[in-house]
Amino acid sequence: MTSGGTDPWAVAVADVNHDDAPDLLVINSQGLPDAGTLVIFLNDGSGNFTKGTVHRRGRKNPRDLCTGDSNGDGNTDVAVASTRTADILMLFGNGDDTWNRREVAIPVGSAPRTVACVDVDGDGKTDVVFGRANRDDIDIIQTAN
Repeated sequence: MTSGGTDPWAVAVADVNHDDAPDLLVINSQGLPDAGTLVIFLNDGSGNFTKGTVHRRGRKNPRDLCTGDSNGDGNTDVAVASTRTADILMLFGNGDDTWNRREVAIPVGSAPRTVACVDVDGDGKTDVVFGRANRDDIDIIQTAN
């Protein structure tokens, strides 16, 4: 199975289209100077995957991604850590393999490398925990109530 791009860095599993089958999300760095891609592979329910939309979101050097429901609408959202742009890009799902155009790039000061999506404050919305290169700490982006 191809990664749908060049230089895959991370894979996440989530049901992006509400069919109760786990879909695959892959970020590819595409090599500089090109922007990275997010590729969705839709599961037909029998473990067969078809390539969905290739999303070019203008982030360079995406390194990690995680999924959850950050805005509480019941759809899968994605957080992508991008080292070159030094931000966490939040993509808000529409309940299929597309994303709301209202994306948010959150500057984090230096190269984020890892992300984990979890509800750390119990408000029912997914928060993002991340680590950065050459740092000895982690940070949390909490979603608004």
